[in-house]
Amino acid sequence: MPKSDGRVRDKLPPPLNKMGLFEPYIKDGMKITEIIRFNPVEVFLAGFLPPMFGSITAIAIALIFHNDEISNYNWQCGVSDKN
Repeated sequence: MPKSDGRVRDKLPPPLNKMGLFEPYIKDGMKITEIIRFNPVEVFLAGFLPPMFGSITAIAIALIFHNDEISNYNWQCGVSDKN
């Protein structure tokens, strides 16, 4: 196998061995054994979607159950604010 000059990535090892773990490989003189390999899209979705869902749910609950306090609209029969 030709020596890489840093610009070309070496091929990663095959994903799983017979024990269900990633094959260890050598990087910078250290033996690296991966337990889990994350996909950037999965990390983004796990970090973005739950807070987005929680914030939208919190706003919806506030609007449904506390609309009177939030809107600060005080309607009284026969009273006008315009003078």
